[in-house]
Amino acid sequence: MKLKLTILYLLCLAPIFVGGASCSTELGSMHEAISGKNLRAIQAAMPEFMRTGMDISRYRIVVDENESHVVVTFIDADAPDDPRGRIRGNLSKLPAFIVELGRNDLQVIRSNFMR
Repeated sequence: MKLKLTILYLLCLAPIFVGGASCSTELGSMHEAISGKNLRAIQAAMPEFMRTGMDISRYRIVVDENESHVVVTFIDADAPDDPRGRIRGNLSKLPAFIVELGRNDLQVIRSNFMR
């Protein structure tokens, strides 16, 4: 089971590490940078997200950190951004999913769908 999750996880992250014509034609022209620290948090949160059975390609991932924990949020890629941060809850078609991790060890503290 753990091997299957690892393989599935690597397949989901492969487009981040591998560029190429198939990736660019499928997703259009795109350039995103991600820090190694945020990548580690996303890697720690992915098994929780994958248990939901949702399609990762339909989500954008946001990583927030404070002094005690790291929060990885999986948000509908088509949901509008609110630059003022006033939108509360999940207003998109797809359910958002949150994984809270310990800041020092990146162990899962809790995970849940956004209300």
